[in-house]
Amino acid sequence: MAVRIGRGSKSNFHINSALNQSELRQLQRALAGAATLENRVNTIIGIMKTSAEPARAQMQSDSPVDTGVLSNSFKSRKLLKVPKGVFGIRVGAARGSKLAGWRAHFTELGTKHHPAQPFIKKAIQKHEAGILQSLTRNLRNLLKTLT
Repeated sequence: MAVRIGRGSKSNFHINSALNQSELRQLQRALAGAATLENRVNTIIGIMKTSAEPARAQMQSDSPVDTGVLSNSFKSRKLLKVPKGVFGIRVGAARGSKLAGWRAHFTELGTKHHPAQPFIKKAIQKHEAGILQSLTRNLRNLLKTLT
């Protein structure tokens, strides 16, 4: 299994888990008890979100607070456009009603009027190894309980 943690954009990161064919078949057999394919994928996505939670929490706690809207915008969400056999989540600032994720890169990178206050990159660097270890451990535990 290849696990990649990469920058999705200026203010978030992705965790992708690509499986080779034999690993994909093994995981499909192990998850055969789940009612639907969607339940199987959601189980893996839940593991990814759990593994990335410390980084998300650090982003939220380290973000500069003016109104609190930016710090409340950090979420873990399932990637929607991924090839078959690839599961992924996006961890970072989210956009939407009452969310200010669209402006996180201004704080992270700075503007000509305000200096950069990097907090996302620090959270990723601090938790990258822990995310990989947690993800590997949780996926192994899932396979053990299902086989």
